[in-house]
Order: sequence, then C-alpha cells, then structure tokens
Amino acid sequence: MKSLLGTYSTLLILGMALLSGCAGRTVRERNSALYDGMGGSPAEFDQAQSSGPSASIEARKAAPAAIRPDAVQPGYLWEISNPTDKGINGKYRVDFDGKLRLAYGIVVDTNNLSESELKAKVAEAFRPFLKAADRTRVYLGQRKIWVDVRGLVNKPGKFLVDPDESLDAVLAQAGGVTPNSQAEYVQIQQKGGAAAVSLADYYDTGNSTLLPVLQGGTIFFVQRKNEVSAALASASHPIVQVYGEVKTPGELAYRSNADFLYYLTRAGGPTSVADLGKIEVIRWVDGKRKSEVYNWNESHELASLQPQDLVILHSNQPTLVERTLQSAAGLAAILSAIGILVIAF
Repeated sequence: MKSLLGTYSTLLILGMALLSGCAGRTVRERNSALYDGMGGSPAEFDQAQSSGPSASIEARKAAPAAIRPDAVQPGYLWEISNPTDKGINGKYRVDFDGKLRLAYGIVVDTNNLSESELKAKVAEAFRPFLKAADRTRVYLGQRKIWVDVRGLVNKPGKFLVDPDESLDAVLAQAGGVTPNSQAEYVQIQQKGGAAAVSLADYYDTGNSTLLPVLQGGTIFFVQRKNEVSAALASASHPIVQVYGEVKTPGELAYRSNADFLYYLTRAGGPTSVADLGKIEVIRWVDGKRKSEVYNWNESHELASLQPQDLVILHSNQPTLVERTLQSAAGLAAILSAIGILVIAF
C-alpha cells in the first residue's frame, strides 16, 4: 500500500505542476493578440523605450487635502450600541471605498459625510429594526485610515495607518521598496488630486510638506520614473495616469475619444507580466472614489477614459499573500487526495 500511496502522491504533484505550467502559457497566449497588434512580443516590449515625447519633472508640491476637517474617512472605526438590541452592538470599520457595513444588512455611504451626519444617519437607518431606536449610541473609536500601496514594493496591498503617518512608515507597511528596483518617485492619488514626490528629495531633506495631507483611500504608487508628456508643462492640460505593468508609467496628455490602446501604446506597452484580464480604472465622481476592473481578453473594450482617470495594469504574478494562500490551498488538496487514497486502500 505504501508503494501505491507514493505513486499516487507523485502523480498528483506532477499533475499540479503541469496545470501550473498550462496556466502560465494561457496568460501569455491570451495576451499575445494585443502584443502582436502593437507590433512586438512581450520580451520586445520589455526592452522598448517609449515612442512618445516625454520630459522628466521635479516633484510637485502636493495640494492641500480637499476634504472637510470633520469628514468621515475610509478606515475610521465606529462603535455602536443599543441596550434593547444587543445584536447591533459592535465595532464597524469604514471600508476603502467609504462604505460602512452594519448589522441587518445596512450599508451606509460615508462619502462626503461629517462625523455628526454619520451618527444621525446610522441611528435613522436602524430605526425600522429597533423598538428603542433613540437609545442607539454611535461613537468614533479609532481614526486610522485605509491607504493602498502599489508598484515597486515587496508586499503591495491595503493598510491601516495614522493620518499623520510618515511616508517611511507607509512604505514599511508594504515591506519597503523592492531591492534593486531603482524606484525614484511615489505617485500619490487622492480625492484632492495627484502629486508626484521624489524619493531622493524626501529622504535628503526630510521635508514632510512634499507630501499631501493623508486621506482615507489614498493610493501610493512607487515607480522608477516620473515622466510626463511635454504638453503637461502647463497644469491646465488634462491628463490620464497610467501605472502598473507598463514600460513607462506616468502621466499622459488626455486625448478626446482616444481608447485604452492609445494610452497603453504611449506608456510604452505592457510588460511581459502584465495581466490584460485585470485593468483597473479609478476616478472620482461627485466626490466618491469609483473603481472598475475590465478584462481586455474578453471584450477588448473599456469604458471611455476621462481626464484625471487613473489606469492600473495589474501583474499576472501573485503577491506574497496570494502565493501563500495558493500554496495552502494546493497543500490542502494534496493532503485531502492522499487521505482518500489511504481510506480506499
């Protein structure tokens, strides 16, 4: 039986390895149409330089936060209690997109709300479910905020930080800048607009005024260069930002009626690890952050891009957390299969 068990275990591992290899080829194959359409291979795109005119710019001083001082922010932790219905008692955190999800399936949109307005809105939302709704108490328990760190960092993801957190501490939460990545700039996208901060300037001077006031929902994108079209010398020109797995990430002059392929070409094309099935478009609408993910492999269409849109082409390489989860799932499947074989024999 030991011999059979060993044989089946070996076959299972080999089968998983084969499936993994097939998955890798599938990603490359489904992207090949776009690479071919742009006149090159993934490897050639990795070596290519941007064909469009560009000019390196110095870090721009960040604009003041465009939010009211008492505004509710993504990440704030709220404590709710009612002595007559303990089912609602608990702690609830505002998610990255500004939604506060409560008991009884209640979802409160906190965007553009002050703290006092949120308290009143929560109490009113619970009124149909409680006999003594007036006894509902809503307290702000913690003022930490959500930020999203991407690009050339070891562990990209969303993190809770203090509103006055330094850039060093924010990047440290994401495992620090990727070694030998030659990261030069951090692009900071938030409700008040975007700012590019030179890492050299920041670390040399320690000048915290180079950074905008942190808001909940801020996106940090660590990149190699801060290149923009020469047309962007004037701040009056609208732009589209393209980051992620493109050769020359940065800001591009907005062009009316231009499609995603136009901006992708101007950004140097996709890298060999770009996932064209995960193209994220982020924009602010009526003060609310909206995020949509598109799959180029399925439709070859994206919603029309607008001025100030942030486009992120994600990688097909899993993050550290995703790799850990995948490994755990694979190990569980193997152990489960082995357990079935042991019972069978």
